Amino acid sequence: MHQDASDYVVYEENGGDALPYTEDAEGNLSGVYTNAKAYKCNVAEYDSVKETVAAIKNDLGNVGILINNAGINKCTIIQLETKENWEKVMSVNVTGTMLGIKTMSSLMRKSGGGSIINMASTTGSNGHWVAAYSTSKWAVRGLTRSAALTLAPWNIRCNAISPGMVETALVASASKENNEVFCKHT
Repeated sequence: MHQDASDYVVYEENGGDALPYTEDAEGNLSGVYTNAKAYKCNVAEYDSVKETVAAIKNDLGNVGILINNAGINKCTIIQLETKENWEKVMSVNVTGTMLGIKTMSSLMRKSGGGSIINMASTTGSNGHWVAAYSTSKWAVRGLTRSAALTLAPWNIRCNAISPGMVETALVASASKENNEVFCKHT
């Protein structure tokens, strides 16, 4: 891969319920990485992802690693689930992951390979009372396997990480009661 170890890119979903960390990301990284660059991107919108990837290619050239980490969750049980909420969770967690793979793998292919790491969850393998999130993370596991098989001939690895509950802004935004129930089931 031709990516310099000092190049670091952050691009985040900037619509809906995602928290706006992009402004801080570049400043926090610039002290560690000489070429830190942050981009705003709505990962669920193909045009936004294409524009962001074009800007990354223009700024840095080759890309060697993609970490698909954008995700949202609405702590709603199936009986209270709405179609709007369901579609929003799927659009960020699943469609966003697919669009990241689709667009960034073309840059990796041109540079001789790379590694894609998708953020799944233990809820995607163990099941969970939060239906939309659990289903989306199960889908990320399937998408990862499909991408691994498809991209292997171009020396692009695709793996998923499935952590349990991690103290993040996503978790902090949920109520204490929901966090306690989540902890009991993961």
